[in-house]
Amino acid sequence: LRQVDNPQKNWIGLITAGADEVRVEFFGSVGKAFDDQRIGDAQIIRSRSKIRSNQFEDWVKEQGYCYQRVSSVTELTCDGDAIRRIDLTNLSIAEGENFRNFKHSFQLPESHGYIDKFYAFGACDPVLVTQPVKTGKTQLVELRFDTPVSANRPTCYGYGWYSLNSFAMDTWEFDHVYRTDSQLGAPLEFSHYHVEDPMEELAVAVQFPEEFKWEVPPRIQVTNTNYELDPRRWLHVTKEEDELRAIGALRTFEALRLAVLQVPRPKKGLSYGIQWTVPCAAAVQQTDDLDRKLLGLLEKFIKVSQAQRTQVHALLAQAIQAARGAIMPETPWNGPLEASFLFFDGNSKLLMLGAVLHDGGKENTPLEYNNICFAYGYGIAGRAFKTNSPRLYVAMENSTEPDYYHLETTGIQHKVLISLPVRLPRAPGTGNCEPYGVLSFGSSEADCPLATTNYGPRGHRMEAFQAEMDKNFFKELCLIFLHRN
Repeated sequence: LRQVDNPQKNWIGLITAGADEVRVEFFGSVGKAFDDQRIGDAQIIRSRSKIRSNQFEDWVKEQGYCYQRVSSVTELTCDGDAIRRIDLTNLSIAEGENFRNFKHSFQLPESHGYIDKFYAFGACDPVLVTQPVKTGKTQLVELRFDTPVSANRPTCYGYGWYSLNSFAMDTWEFDHVYRTDSQLGAPLEFSHYHVEDPMEELAVAVQFPEEFKWEVPPRIQVTNTNYELDPRRWLHVTKEEDELRAIGALRTFEALRLAVLQVPRPKKGLSYGIQWTVPCAAAVQQTDDLDRKLLGLLEKFIKVSQAQRTQVHALLAQAIQAARGAIMPETPWNGPLEASFLFFDGNSKLLMLGAVLHDGGKENTPLEYNNICFAYGYGIAGRAFKTNSPRLYVAMENSTEPDYYHLETTGIQHKVLISLPVRLPRAPGTGNCEPYGVLSFGSSEADCPLATTNYGPRGHRMEAFQAEMDKNFFKELCLIFLHRN
């Protein structure tokens, strides 16, 4: 109802309904007719889409530029790495001076793992990374355009990087990566893009590895960005999520293991992404008796005596000789070889270095290092433990592949390294047990035959050697620390 200035007049309200708004105008009578001059301002009721469109146009005008489309692609691997790529299409800039004519500064999304091999590219002209990205969790990056972008010359460019050890691929990995935080709920992972620039459309895509199985379809995730908090604690914008669900913004292709979210004119300050439930880990074969033995063994290992450490070094010497005979029998090689044993501390979620032995071919030398540890999934040993499968590293110069090798302050720089997860013994025909540590063999010599361990008949011998280590290494450790088989 409208309160009028002169209630003695007759009044008429004219309602005009359009596609995006409703206008209400009032006219008062003059004699027996109505004046064609509107009384007061028109009342405009805009639709939600119209309001959003106006806000977007104001944002573009304020910034002085806009992208036609931004695509964020995450390609997952079975090891929990991600190959990330961002494509920015048709950057259009208004007339006048604008900082985006020359550069683009942004923050890479934070993840559990670390960043490697960042690069940038331009569709026509080079794009320079003026602030180098170092290996780390998150980085502020600046790209500078070799040729300034002008109002009549839209440009396309992009950037990419490896996000290593960034995702849990099953519930067993999720527990080891995140369960130190007691407030976490369901085992969920996600990939997202934080919106800082106006764009007509945002596309977020996740490509899952071949072995990955969806237990429930991926879902839309929209959150308020807050770099002071872990991204898992960002607040969900459920209203925005509901609107995107209503227009069918997320499409999943199970046969292709692909999920794609398309967002028209995303809002500033929000992070749009795809969330999925981590699948359950495969059942492992373990017994209560073995579990009790392992718990007691690891408790003892943390407080190892010098006499026990000497026995562990002797055990590593046996392992080196077994490796030389089993993995490299047809190519006698007496070059330097090192063996190390790392055990997993469930309290700190770290792989702790237990013992290292250097075999120079003629004599063995124990190497003493204190407080050396690896975060879960880091380095070659960490990857072997996380995936519960052997991992081989061969140093290569000028490689475009990410560097999985994690150099600690030991002074050891391996040219070849193979890491085997050591597991509780299993009965024939049953699945693998969970690992409790990692046994690594490495050499500083590039001609070490371990470099070809995964090829030909050596691959089969590696499987037999792995099974033998699972059986005998645990048995010998029990004799050292528990004085029993």
